[in-house]
Formats: sequence, structure tokens, C-alpha cells
Amino acid sequence: SGPLYDGWSGAWAHPYALFKWASLAQLTGTRFVCLSTGAGPLSAHLSQFFVRRAISGSWYRSYRDPSSAKLIEGLHVIGPHPVYPDMGFALDAERFSRRQPLPGTAEGRTVVGLNLMAHCDPRYTPRGDPERYACYARTMAEFAARLLENNLAVVLLYSQIQADPRVGADVREILQREYRLGDDPRLIEQPISSYACLVNLVSWCDYVIAARYHCIVLPCVLGIPVIGLAYHQKTFDLMKSMGQSKYCLDIDSVRPSELTDLFQTLQRNRRVIGVELHKRVVECRTRLAEQFDCVLGAAGTPDTLCSPLELASSEK
Repeated sequence: SGPLYDGWSGAWAHPYALFKWASLAQLTGTRFVCLSTGAGPLSAHLSQFFVRRAISGSWYRSYRDPSSAKLIEGLHVIGPHPVYPDMGFALDAERFSRRQPLPGTAEGRTVVGLNLMAHCDPRYTPRGDPERYACYARTMAEFAARLLENNLAVVLLYSQIQADPRVGADVREILQREYRLGDDPRLIEQPISSYACLVNLVSWCDYVIAARYHCIVLPCVLGIPVIGLAYHQKTFDLMKSMGQSKYCLDIDSVRPSELTDLFQTLQRNRRVIGVELHKRVVECRTRLAEQFDCVLGAAGTPDTLCSPLELASSEK
């Protein structure tokens, strides 16, 4: 859901792939759609060229947050640039909720989901920063130790199942070396091989602390209070759209004491947060349904019909 991006491997990864698909669609007379996409960073001029050409030739496009729309508009792509929620909000997560039990050590305890991310991990990204990664891992380990010392259960959550479990191993190593908690039975880690597995684990959590975008979306969909650790503007935008801006912290500057204080506030306000999340998610689902009806309905009509973007422009 975030293909307008060159932070991973430069212009020849996501930007070029998008350009290729857009070009093939144009050559074959196929409608090219970018739906509720995220954008940025787009640092290289070649990346910007590829994305500008691809998006300019799209039959329909929308963005999942205002910062993405603003970035694409800044590439001199002619509008409009509609903003709709991330498509993850349309998922029927309840279908997979609590289908498999957690280990018995979690029974009767508050369960906190801790989504670990390979943030600046040089084993994962060619633009890694060992010092920033080490600081992040230490912060997560100390925060997890505080939770365990207060008899809470901690569930490790991964949505990038290749890179993120290595972070879990590093955090466990710090927990064992500095707190003798690396093998604590209240620290729960289960294999995550599918979306259903991840939903099941998240659904058992009373609270979630997350860095990856969709590990924030998922607890919101399930009505679970969440603290977002932002490594990009998209996370701040997401938390704002959920009415949860006060529960979003910068991933590089956050310290364990600050995170602990905010978590205690999250606990106190759990009921109010749950009500607000439910309201916001319903609104997101409604807007996404409208977008799906608009785009898919128009896509089934003869080629002479204007795209939804052209119709929107003509109505202004």
C-alpha cells in the first residue's frame, strides 16, 4: 500500500516497477489504478520522474494520507488528489479474532502487544544506521522489562516475518543480559505465518505498541488502544485520523520512561479510546465502500465514460 517510495533500493525498485506497470497498462489500453496508496520518501530525481509519469497516466488514484497527496502534488501531477483511508480498514479482521488461544501464562493478566520493527537495522535495509537501531532495540527491551516486572504479559508481534523476528532475538538478548527476563514465560512469541495468525495474536492484546503501519491499523480495526512509534509522517497522519495524536511518539527520540508514562495514560483512558476508535473505523469503512463503488462501478462501464477523477474535476 506504499509503492510510491524509493527509500528501500532507490529508483530502480518501487518507482521503476510502478512505471513499468503504468506503461504496460497504457500500451494495452488497460485502466491503471492506484488506490489509497502511501507516498514518500521520493528523494531521487529519477524516482520522481518514474512516479510522476506513472501517476499522471493513471485512470484513478487516491492517497491514504494528506502528506502523500501533498508530495505527489508537489511533483506537478495534475489533480485532483483525493485522500481516502488505507484499504486495511476494510478488512474483516473479526473473522480471525481469537481463533487460537495464547499460552496459559497470559491468562488473567493484562496483555500488551509489542510490534518490533527492523528500524534502521543494517541487516534489513541498505540505508541502515547501527546506532539508531541499537538505541531503538534498547528502548524496546527496557520498556518490555518494565511491563514484565509489573506482571503484564508481552506478546511480540511481527508483520515483516523475515526481518522483524531478528529484532525480537536482539531484544530478548538484552532482556536476558540486563534483566534476566529473556526466557520469562510471560514474554510470548509465536510463529506468524499468515495474516490470520497475526490477527489472532493482536486480538488477544489489551493494548498494542507498534511501529509498522499496519500493526497500528489492525488494533484500531479491532478497537484496541494503540501507541504508534512513528518513523515517517504517515504514522502521525494515521494516528491523527483515528483521533489518537497524543498517543504517537517519534521512534528515534522516545525513551522508556516517556513510553511508560504514555502507556499508563493509555490504560486509564481505555474505554474512551475504544469508543473513539470504533466511531473512526466505521467512518473509514464507509468512505472506503464509497470509493470501491465509485471506482469498480465506473470500471465496469464502456471506455467512453470519464474516470472518477475527471468527473470530480468537472463538478468543481
